[in-house]
Formats: sequence, structure tokens, C-alpha cells
Amino acid sequence: MKVKVHFHGILAGWTGVSSSIIDLPTNADYAALLLDIDRRFGSNMPGQLWNHEKKVFKGPILVSGNGRILKAPSDALIKGEKITFFLMVGGG
Repeated sequence: MKVKVHFHGILAGWTGVSSSIIDLPTNADYAALLLDIDRRFGSNMPGQLWNHEKKVFKGPILVSGNGRILKAPSDALIKGEKITFFLMVGGG
């Protein structure tokens, strides 16, 4: 199944793309997506953002897909889902 991922702000700079279509196995979950993100973009991401050992984001990353927040590795993905990654930063 295919999902479209979007990386906002500095995440796009670190991954090297603002969006990408990712082809995953049928019934893939958020953990499978993170493994694919590591394979494609992990080497570009700094250690303060990406845990290279566990293949997960560190820190305040908000992941939204089809009107819901993805958090748990077992969260099921939906075919054709648009998944957006935001780095949550404070400021004023």
C-alpha cells in the first residue's frame, strides 16, 4: 500500500525532501513506516532528532494522518493516507 509523507520545516531539510510516496506492505503500521523512513532518510537526520538505533524520532515530533495523531508503533496505516511530520518548537 502507498502512503504519502510530508516533512515540514527543518524536517524537510534534514530528510532532503518535503514529501515522498512510500510503498509499504498491506496492513502496515506506524513502526513499518518508521523503518522505511530510517532506510531512506535516517542517515541524513541528526542524532538530536532521530534515534538511529531504535529507528524512531526523538523529541517533540507531531505525526498526523487523516485527522488523527500517530503515536504507537502499532497504529495501523490507511492505504493512500497523507501523513505529515511536524517538529514542535516553542518561540514567541
